Amino acid sequence: MEMNTGYKIEDFYYPILRIMQDRRSLQRPSVIVQQVISRMHIADSVAPEWWNHGLRLQVKNKIRKAFAHLCIAELAQRTTHVLPQWMLTPKGEGFKEDSSALIQKVRLALRSRRQELGSVGVSPEGQLIPNKPKVVRRLSPRLPSMHNLNTLFYGAIATGKTREAIKLAVELAGKHLSKSEREQMQLQHFLGEQIEFLALHKGIGYAQMVIRFSTHTQSWEDGFLLRLARRAEKEPNKSFVLLLEGIERAPIEDLFGEMLLLFDPDKRIGQANPLKIALPSGEYVGLPPNLYLVATIEDMRKAWQQMALYARYFELVELTPRYDLSSVAYNDFLWALNQELLRKKGEAFLIGHTFFLQTNQNFNFLRVLNRQIIPLLTAYFEGDQEAVACLLQHAFQQAPSTHGRFEVSRHLQSSVQVSRVEHP
Repeated sequence: MEMNTGYKIEDFYYPILRIMQDRRSLQRPSVIVQQVISRMHIADSVAPEWWNHGLRLQVKNKIRKAFAHLCIAELAQRTTHVLPQWMLTPKGEGFKEDSSALIQKVRLALRSRRQELGSVGVSPEGQLIPNKPKVVRRLSPRLPSMHNLNTLFYGAIATGKTREAIKLAVELAGKHLSKSEREQMQLQHFLGEQIEFLALHKGIGYAQMVIRFSTHTQSWEDGFLLRLARRAEKEPNKSFVLLLEGIERAPIEDLFGEMLLLFDPDKRIGQANPLKIALPSGEYVGLPPNLYLVATIEDMRKAWQQMALYARYFELVELTPRYDLSSVAYNDFLWALNQELLRKKGEAFLIGHTFFLQTNQNFNFLRVLNRQIIPLLTAYFEGDQEAVACLLQHAFQQAPSTHGRFEVSRHLQSSVQVSRVEHP
């Protein structure tokens, strides 16, 4: 017998969008369903026996359908976790509603709650207005078009940003090769010729990147960007890539100076609005269209204030922690840990999945946890060992592991340690 939940599908549109805005890195459908139930206090408003005997499933199904409606209206990201199974009727026949009518219904429902959405925003037409610069999410790189000559990978620590940046740089440099040849090429084949790879730090500035005057030779010397640009001009049939790791470590205005004006694709040599600018040496230079910039942000805590500026000159590609990889150990624990970090510290403090990659037989969960994760958490919480211990305990409670039981301990003033509890 079906019970009356008291909720319509339309009632869940707004809560889902709010959660997706607040928790961008944890958008698994199962997480969204649970968050909607929690925020709306649905379970608290009904008798436990009703909730445990059918009402819970009915509510979850309505939330899932609401999410599918938002996907159809293109207000939520379509994912393999959501579609097609959530878009099917109980008989598996697909939605009976006309898609145009459904989209109109979604937008009307959201328009009625326009004031409540606040900074998230819904336009008069019912379109969701994001409150962050537009980003492109992808799990593997693809060759940028002429409109995306500059690509910036950002996201939580240890999400594979450097690896993806290197893959993209190699793919760009090998554009003139056949597909089979390109797949066999590695970074070292192009380094020093078509790719310049630079890990940024405070000691690198305009003089090293663009141009400087050498008192030793009494002449002007090109920096990394200018040297690569000159090579690209001489060989227009090849692609050249400046690969920068940790771009947040140096303000990009200080790093590139007036050369930033040339980053736009239409201002490149031979394009619609070609531009040349004067260097301190008096020479006028431009950037060729076969020169690409690929960069990464390694520490999001230092980068948020610069994101609007990065969005002006780069295509932003966000890489988030993954919880669905078979090569990652303890997925549930990592998800629970990140959920707590997101609640207590924010999106910039999440921990990526590459810490837990089982790349070889020597992977040891406790060693990774005690020697890498706990020191990182200690830095996040500014030395508050009690906060770190509570965080880990909660994560283990929320994600009971099939790999055994673990104990979080701390003795006197020593740091937090995690150990495995042996079965008696």
